[in-house]
Amino acid sequence: MYQLLIKRIKEKRSLENLDDEFIKEYIDNYFRDNPKIKKILERHPKKEKSKEFKRITKQIRNELNRIYGIFKLNKNLTLESHKSTKERTNIYPYIYKKIFSITGEPKRILDISCGLNPLSYKYLGYKPYYIATELTKKDCEVLRYYFKKENINGNVLQINLLKQNKFPNADIAFLFKILDIIKDKKLVENIIKDLSVKYIVVSFSLIDIKGKKMNYPLQGWFQRMLKRLNLKYILIKEENEIFYVIKKD
Repeated sequence: MYQLLIKRIKEKRSLENLDDEFIKEYIDNYFRDNPKIKKILERHPKKEKSKEFKRITKQIRNELNRIYGIFKLNKNLTLESHKSTKERTNIYPYIYKKIFSITGEPKRILDISCGLNPLSYKYLGYKPYYIATELTKKDCEVLRYYFKKENINGNVLQINLLKQNKFPNADIAFLFKILDIIKDKKLVENIIKDLSVKYIVVSFSLIDIKGKKMNYPLQGWFQRMLKRLNLKYILIKEENEIFYVIKKD
C-alpha cells in the first residue's frame, strides 16, 4: 500500500525528486491522525479506486508541494529560475552589505534549506566557506554540480529541516523564506536555539503567492518567540522581503 501511495504522490512533477522515505513519513503521520482510514485501505480490495486513497494522495501532495515543490532545482540554474530568488535579484547587490554591516563578514556561512540562494554567492563581495543544505539527494547533487562549476569553497548537505537536526557550526546562518511554512512552531524554536552560530538571518516574504501585500507581514509569532528567548534583532525591510538579523551569542 505504501509503495502504491508513494508512486502516485510522486507522479506530480514538482515532487518527483523527493526521497521515498521522506514521503513515507508523511503517510505515517496521516495514518496516525486517521487510523480508521488506514484500516479501510488495508481491507479494501481495490485500494487505488477508493475515495480514501484518492483523498490521502491529494492531501499529502498538497502538503508536500506547499513545503517542497516550490524549491525543486535543476541544472539550468539562474536566480530567475525560482520565485523567491527572482524577487530578491534586484536587492542581492546590496542586501549582503546591509547584513554584513551588522554582523561583520562571516568566514563560514550556513544556508539552510537554501533553494537557489547559493547562486547569489558572487554578490557576497568576498569568498567565505559556504555550507548549503537541501532536502533531497537530487537537489544536493545539483547544488554540488553548481559549486564545482563555479569553484565555490564549501559543502552541500542533505538535511530534512522538519526533523530535529544537528547543524554544522558557522559564523552566520541564513533561513530565507522557510520558517513560515513550518507548522510546528516549537520545531522552529528548537532550530533557532540549537544553531551554533554568532548570527541568524531569517527572512519572510511581504507578499503572498498572488503577489499581494500581506496584512500582517512582521510575523508576530516570530517576534514573540525571539522575545521569549531573549534574542535581540535588527530589522531590514525591503519592498518584498523583511530580514531579521538576530544576534545569537
